[in-house]
Amino acid sequence: MTTIDTPHTANFMAASAAVPLAEMPLGGRFRVMAVDETRESLLRLMEMGLTPGVEAVLERTAPLKTPLSIRLPGCVLAVRLDDARRIFVVPLPSSPDDPAP
Repeated sequence: MTTIDTPHTANFMAASAAVPLAEMPLGGRFRVMAVDETRESLLRLMEMGLTPGVEAVLERTAPLKTPLSIRLPGCVLAVRLDDARRIFVVPLPSSPDDPAP
């Protein structure tokens, strides 16, 4: 698992502030804290910018909640629900620039 390397990472993970991306509400802003890199599909997402430390917004979900549409700085990624369960994020306060869900 790749995690953001800061003195506070262990505290975030231990305090259970980090939740699976799959549990974020629609329109929710978050910071990626850890990605389970054992899955090839997650490695591809990391190559496209979904890395620990990046901030993003959950923009949309398909009718069966898969895939999820994630807005990163400069791009939008589609993430399968199964992969979203292996990406751990910390929710952030919403920003006035965020689109309405």
